[in-house]
Amino acid sequence: YTSGFFIRDIIKPDPPKNLQLKPLKNSRQVEVSWEYPETWSTPHSYFSLTFSIQVQGK
Repeated sequence: YTSGFFIRDIIKPDPPKNLQLKPLKNSRQVEVSWEYPETWSTPHSYFSLTFSIQVQGK
């Protein structure tokens, strides 16, 4: 029996830190920024994280 896996499928990183939303002047848009979690080892490029954003309207 042989089994295979991708590291991306078994590693569950902590959520990003310093999540910030900044409204843009005279616009309905916002700027979203964040940082890697402190528990994510460096350099970040060795196993880079992929972030996704979900937006919900009122």
